[in-house]
Amino acid sequence: RMWAEKRHPGLLAERGKLGKAQGVKSWDKVLAPLMAVSISFPLFIVAGLDHHFGWSPVFPTWFNILGFILIVLGYTFAGWALAENRFFSTVVRIQTDRGHMVCDSGPYLIVRHPGYAGNILALPGIVLALGSVWTIIPVIVALIIAVIRTALEDKTLQEELPGYWDYVRRVRYRLIPGVF
Repeated sequence: RMWAEKRHPGLLAERGKLGKAQGVKSWDKVLAPLMAVSISFPLFIVAGLDHHFGWSPVFPTWFNILGFILIVLGYTFAGWALAENRFFSTVVRIQTDRGHMVCDSGPYLIVRHPGYAGNILALPGIVLALGSVWTIIPVIVALIIAVIRTALEDKTLQEELPGYWDYVRRVRYRLIPGVF
């Protein structure tokens, strides 16, 4: 985050506005907090209960290692997106007050929503790293929210951000190259 702020002064202030920024889409006032909550507390609460009560079998060590690798790769990709895009906000809005333009460099050459893509890659890694089968439930909820939010955000950008249609023609996939 500090690297992103150094590259794009004011980015952290924008991200800190959360739902208080002007022009936030009404659906995102619901989805953004749901996504944040679904990724954090339920995962660790469920994993803690799982370990306490012994609901899941013990995962092989290589599952845990693979999980940590996925977490590092996913959050590195998401962090790269944050550092690359000076308009990387916590909420969906066209930032006319900041001169919003399409970001089409770095990970945005691979997929249109690399921040979500990185988080989605990290989520199964969290299941494996925590060694809890039951964390699949909050992970599935988080994945569903992320896919819905990605689709709605992409639709908003296509309808409201100048130049985004050209970008869509160049970068066909939103989250996973060759798939979606």
